[in-house]
Amino acid sequence: MADGTVDRTMPRPLPWQVTLLAHLLQQHGQHRLHHAWLLQGPEGTGKNGFAEALASARLCGHRDVSARPCGDCKSCALIRAGNHPDLLRIQPEEGKSVLKVDQVRKMGEFVSQTASYPGSARVVILDPAEGLGQGAANALLKNLEEPPGDSLFLLISHVPGAVLPTIRSRCQPLPMPEPEQELSRQWLLERVDDEQQVATVLRLAPGRPLKGLQLIEQRIPALFRFLEDNAPAALRGDLALAELLHGCQDNDARQVLAWLLHDLHRRVLDRVAAREPAAGSIHGVFPLFAGYRQLLEVDRQLAGTANPNRQLSLESAFLHWKRVVLQCH
Repeated sequence: MADGTVDRTMPRPLPWQVTLLAHLLQQHGQHRLHHAWLLQGPEGTGKNGFAEALASARLCGHRDVSARPCGDCKSCALIRAGNHPDLLRIQPEEGKSVLKVDQVRKMGEFVSQTASYPGSARVVILDPAEGLGQGAANALLKNLEEPPGDSLFLLISHVPGAVLPTIRSRCQPLPMPEPEQELSRQWLLERVDDEQQVATVLRLAPGRPLKGLQLIEQRIPALFRFLEDNAPAALRGDLALAELLHGCQDNDARQVLAWLLHDLHRRVLDRVAAREPAAGSIHGVFPLFAGYRQLLEVDRQLAGTANPNRQLSLESAFLHWKRVVLQCH
């Protein structure tokens, strides 16, 4: 759900996506809609939800002037049920990050078939595009170069630079709009009636309200507030490291590490923005960069398959953080 994956109600664009969706469907009405799009932007901007909304509007035979699907026709009923025969969603298998060649080959068979309804199309939502290895990309290229029939390819990417150039060059880039801070705030408050939590995630994920909602569901704001309130005492030596770690024991180790990385990042920005030349110089921020890299290495170990000891990893991370912060104080 982090990037706007919809439930089985009728997919709708997010408020900040309505104009873009209407523009694309206007292009379709004028027979100018490109057959392949790369929906790109940071996680939490609503790419998946937009792809679902565009697909449902394209497949609906009675969409209204606002470009929304009617919600009542047979096609819309199949969209709500999640089994429209003209819509194919391709994602890596559970626990995997790479798309298999066989998945893409089956997609080729899918788009080569005639659409089930007059005026409809064969729509493919592929997520993530950076999950295409060379073999899978080669299997997709032919369809992108010579799209069979009336087909629409919607490829989704958090990191478009990681998508193979051969795929990028055959898709029309579609950057996802990011809402203004106040619109993000209003959208989040409609779902989470907690001003303090919303304010925290707006700071952590500006312009990405869906990511902010995910952070709230993971209880990240409460963790960050705890660390922001108690970390200064740990720096002064007034609070034992074991006690600080005990307050984080209900959270995933990588979530705790995310706060340490966030804190060092903030300190780097503060140093660079400082008016004093020494504070903003490379010498003033170098230890912070070095500490950040050390913490990234701990995060890499925690994300790997070696299953490191959580307690020891966090103790090591906090000691790195404390030493760097005191060095630059």
